[in-house]
Amino acid sequence: MLERVIIVAENMNYSQAAATYRTANETVQKTRQVVLLYDAVIRFLQQSKTAIEEGQFEERLNLLQKSSNIIMGLHSALDFENGGEISQLLSNFYNAMDLRIMNLNRTNSISDLEQIIREVKTMREAWQQIDGQNAGSTPTSQSPAHEVKTEGNDFSA
Repeated sequence: MLERVIIVAENMNYSQAAATYRTANETVQKTRQVVLLYDAVIRFLQQSKTAIEEGQFEERLNLLQKSSNIIMGLHSALDFENGGEISQLLSNFYNAMDLRIMNLNRTNSISDLEQIIREVKTMREAWQQIDGQNAGSTPTSQSPAHEVKTEGNDFSA
């Protein structure tokens, strides 16, 4: 459901996207939501690689911005109070990824982009394992370090 929300949100206004996201937020397990958000980041990064290769710099900018928006959305959802050291490690990761993604607008480095994709895929795999372990939990179960929030966020990725 959340995967559909991410795709549909690109063509919706904020209130429609937020309402759809709230529905998904109530029905999809939190760890699954994080995995799907990582999937979207990977998809946008891969599309930006194609845009760089084809010299479509405005498209590259838009796709990298979408990736950055999701990364910073994940960052803003970190629960530092309950997430402990893991939240701080994730914060460092998200900040570093955001800086590196934005740097691609200047460098257009395919090798840097491929490295970022590999690192995001590694994190996605870790969250996939956590999600698999939580498969029997209720949809409202929180991820270990994230508290997914809907208010004040722009879900138009």
